Amino acid sequence: MTQSADDRIFGLIAVAEDQQAAVRAGIEGLALERAALAKDRVTLMQAAEQLQKVSEELTKVVLRAAPQMVEAAGKGTREAIKTALVDVGEDTTRVVTSAAQPTFDRVEDTVKAATTVQLQLWATVREIRRKWTWMVACAVAGGVLATGLLAYGAVWWQSRELERLAGQRDQLIGEINGLQGQADQARRNGGKRPPKAP
Repeated sequence: MTQSADDRIFGLIAVAEDQQAAVRAGIEGLALERAALAKDRVTLMQAAEQLQKVSEELTKVVLRAAPQMVEAAGKGTREAIKTALVDVGEDTTRVVTSAAQPTFDRVEDTVKAATTVQLQLWATVREIRRKWTWMVACAVAGGVLATGLLAYGAVWWQSRELERLAGQRDQLIGEINGLQGQADQARRNGGKRPPKAP
């Protein structure tokens, strides 16, 4: 009975040792997998940093480039990212590229919106220039017309004044002639004044 218990204990110890060996092997396998995942994570972080740098450079270039460059910029950036990630596995490249796709879409949308705003701004500037040209032309025409009317009014008023003064001159000449006639008559009468009319 004691032998049998010892055999069981040894058997259990052997099983425990086998299980410990299996657990140890599993832990070592997990450690290896963890190290591989850490390496992949470092590689992915480096790829993400490269992607960030490329994205920043792309944003600067696209903001300065003409709207016709949108499609070429998207393709060029994808190629640049693929070139930068040559050492990274295909799965990582696919993940990074799909993660970067929203950035590409945002950049393209931003450039399209900037192009639309630029076209609207040009149209507004043309409209303002056209309206100002029209307003200046109307103001100049109005100024010329007002100056012409003022000049005409001044000439008309001066001619009316000349006519009035000429009329007064004629009236004064008539009165002077009448007084001279009276003076001549008085001399002929010997200094006597003619009788006043009733």
